Amino acid sequence: GRGKLAFPCDFSEDVHNTTEYANKLRGKQQVISSAQSILIVGGGPVGVEMVGEIAAQHPGKKITLVHAGETLLTNSAQPIIPAALDKINKKLAGFGVDVKLKTRVTNLPNLQGGDSFVHDPKVLKLTSYTLSNGDTVEADLAIVCLGTVRRNGNLVDAVDADNYVKVGADLQVEGMPKVFCAGDANNLRETKLAYFAAKHAALAASNILKLEQKKPTDTYTVMDGNTEYGVMFVPLGPNKGAGALGKTVMGDYLVSLAKGKGLFTKKTWGFFNKPVPAL
Repeated sequence: GRGKLAFPCDFSEDVHNTTEYANKLRGKQQVISSAQSILIVGGGPVGVEMVGEIAAQHPGKKITLVHAGETLLTNSAQPIIPAALDKINKKLAGFGVDVKLKTRVTNLPNLQGGDSFVHDPKVLKLTSYTLSNGDTVEADLAIVCLGTVRRNGNLVDAVDADNYVKVGADLQVEGMPKVFCAGDANNLRETKLAYFAAKHAALAASNILKLEQKKPTDTYTVMDGNTEYGVMFVPLGPNKGAGALGKTVMGDYLVSLAKGKGLFTKKTWGFFNKPVPAL
């Protein structure tokens, strides 16, 4: 399996209800607002979207994005079509974001209490971050947007070399009939996105019913059948962004309409048959 993400990308263990969680998020908003210069570590969709949200709400704020890959969004199982990636790069440049590729931050401290915001707890002050290419970045706030790492030990033995759970075409775990694995933990050659995880869950639930009814299970279509180029919607704030569905490239309007305006908040609460809480 994969390890836990850091707050605010995942749940925080020191909050117990929606109000407390919202207040903790507001605290992060205040830290972002007060920071003069921000370093974002990681150029996957979370890091790029974080940059876009900050740049949209705080025009002119100094933002540096550091990513180890040769291009942004390298977590895609199939590469994002270059035209969509070019749109994202141009929009980030328009925000004034300094993007540094093919390098890593070498002196990043351990995250305290699973918190992805790195700064002096008493007062924001400039910290010098060293990059593997020899450059340095000065920032009074760093936000870590890296993916999860491999976890030692698993609930099942059927894992591949990268510790992903091996599944068949109907998402049953290899060698374990009636056991399904949906979401990021399985070994489908697919970009790890909530969009696909929801599709896994729906198919797994349907197939469980089919097994109980002694009917053949349905198979999953990886990446919605897009085998050459990837699928990804990347909003940059509520009104800008770019996306790709295989060879189809989308710009500000469609990405904003599909995701940027609400970041799937209403849809996510809808999974639990709940309205979005008033905060």
